[in-house]
Amino acid sequence: MIQENEYDICQVLVINLQNEEICCGQQFLHDGSTGNMANHLREKYDIHEKMNKPKDNSIQLTIPQVVEKAKIKPHKKP
Repeated sequence: MIQENEYDICQVLVINLQNEEICCGQQFLHDGSTGNMANHLREKYDIHEKMNKPKDNSIQLTIPQVVEKAKIKPHKKP
């Protein structure tokens, strides 16, 4: 997106009917927030903030695993 005067303009490259690569050009009234732009990118182009974030493949540890990993010695008495 670029800001031009009071508008934010989408700069995503698209292919038109003449098979030419052009900018989308969708304009949004600049109101100081990113909601309109974010919605446009997500709905029209499936571009969203979590797109390139690595997946969390970690596995939650059990309490005994945490105790072992931290080298914590449990109380002998309950």
